[in-house]
Amino acid sequence: MPKIITLPGSYIINEEIVGQLNTFLETIPPTRLKNRLLVVLIQYLVNEHTSLPADFDEVAMDFYLLFDFLIMAEEELGKDGVDTRLNW
Repeated sequence: MPKIITLPGSYIINEEIVGQLNTFLETIPPTRLKNRLLVVLIQYLVNEHTSLPADFDEVAMDFYLLFDFLIMAEEELGKDGVDTRLNW
């Protein structure tokens, strides 16, 4: 039986977003996505390091936050994207 959680009213996330995020994480393991995005980012930086866009600081922060989320998801779900914790 799935665990039911209640989110504070101030959260912007809703049931539909949680469902889509669950489907996303079931389809693409966080480790695989993190590794592929890192390759793309590094290749981009190698090729474009002399002409980065003006808003690259913001883009870099977005990537940082996304990688932080993916690392947390990887730790929670395991390397293969499967929740290895006991189901209560």
